[in-house]
Amino acid sequence: MLTEERRSLIVRMLQEENTVQVESLAKHFDVSLATVRRDLTALENDGYLRRVYGGAISLKKPVASTDAFKIRSLECQAEKAAIGRLAASLVKPGDTVLLDVGTTTLEVAKALKQRTNITVLTNSLPILNELVDSSLNVYSLSGKMRKSEFSFVGNLISSTVHSFHISKVFIGCGGYSLEFGLTEHIYDSAQNRNFFIEQSDEAILVTDSRKFGNNAAVLVENSSMVKTIITDWHLSQEWRRKIRARDINLMIAEF
Repeated sequence: MLTEERRSLIVRMLQEENTVQVESLAKHFDVSLATVRRDLTALENDGYLRRVYGGAISLKKPVASTDAFKIRSLECQAEKAAIGRLAASLVKPGDTVLLDVGTTTLEVAKALKQRTNITVLTNSLPILNELVDSSLNVYSLSGKMRKSEFSFVGNLISSTVHSFHISKVFIGCGGYSLEFGLTEHIYDSAQNRNFFIEQSDEAILVTDSRKFGNNAAVLVENSSMVKTIITDWHLSQEWRRKIRARDINLMIAEF
């Protein structure tokens, strides 16, 4: 695990628990006590915590949008990169694909970056930045800015999407369950995903295995049209069996 990823996870733990202990962190991350102490010192210097005997306490520092997105992008980094590579392998020359917002769809963009003869539509600023020097044909789907995700949402996006025949859409989710399918934290994002699914020949969910069994607040109404799911190798055998029993093409990205 990279140093930045470990420190980002420590920040996330502090947000949830308010306190952390050096010995527990060392066991959790399988690193030395000295490494954890260096992590805590660096995070203290950045204003995220205050060192105390045996650990640290949160300073309740608000996490800026840029920090929040960075933290998520560093979580499950190897898993998301593997998912991105497998997803990109499904894209054929001449395809027009839509990449939804999210840290996993960003990995799909990275895996497509060196390809040619592919058109990409996206409402994600990080994906646009990633592909700015690629040979792909890239179109921005603009609308109302959702600053926390560096993305665009809203009905303005639809006018651009209507002008294209979209072969595949790669979407993320806030959660996935057998009862409710795809769910999302933000209403506007859920509405955009509904529209993207409707306008595409094939909808593919790309998400790490932590999302399974969780439900976010807003339903993605067209989630039953998602017939392919790509996730990582940590997904339990029980979940694999349940998903495949619903005639969903489940693809497991290996490390």
